[in-house]
Amino acid sequence: MYELVAFVDEVLDELGSCQDVEYLLKIAEGGSSVDHQLAVLYETDDLNAVVDNYRDTRVSASVSGVKGCGSHCP
Repeated sequence: MYELVAFVDEVLDELGSCQDVEYLLKIAEGGSSVDHQLAVLYETDDLNAVVDNYRDTRVSASVSGVKGCGSHCP
């Protein structure tokens, strides 16, 4: 997957796709939100813990933002 991103990296900024590709890489590396929610549910067997974890991760994601990819994106 990284080879494919490197192949198109030079045009990502022109296409306005840097953040999209960065987010796809993040999902590929760490799983999607549902993967994390299911993990919390399996660990705790508590839907309230799932909601709390979702809320906490959404707040931290909105604070940290999404970084650009490669050397071509801000």
